[in-house]
Amino acid sequence: MTTVKIDDQTSGGIQLLRYIQLNPQIAQIVAKVDDNTPLPVTEEKLISHQEFKAYFEKRLFERLGLSIQL
Repeated sequence: MTTVKIDDQTSGGIQLLRYIQLNPQIAQIVAKVDDNTPLPVTEEKLISHQEFKAYFEKRLFERLGLSIQL
């Protein structure tokens, strides 16, 4: 699943939304961003900020030889 934001105030955005409405098999239009659409990953795969920080620092050092602290 891919999430795309379309500016419905522009002519291109309006045309794109009309095309999607005519061909509902290609996309689903969701009116609000703050709805209950599923996350791109499951909640079990989410990590904390501290875990991300440690992972990011480690990978930067391994791949680029950069030693940083976030």
